[in-house]
Amino acid sequence: MANNRSIFISHSTVDKDYGMALKNLLVSLMPKQKVFLSSSDTQGVPVNQDINEIIKTEIRNGAYVIFLLSDNFYSS
Repeated sequence: MANNRSIFISHSTVDKDYGMALKNLLVSLMPKQKVFLSSSDTQGVPVNQDINEIIKTEIRNGAYVIFLLSDNFYSS
């Protein structure tokens, strides 16, 4: 069953492939759930929209946030 709250995957752009793998896993487990990440125009925030505003809005609406922690994440 889909939840109205989206899931945002926060990660370093260097780890884009890991972010996409996690997104794909979550979508396969919960096909109706909105899952997005910032490093992909097609899988995340649309090209002409402000990423910071989208993320703020989603979090205000109760989005779940998954932090994909890595050395790259801490360095960014």
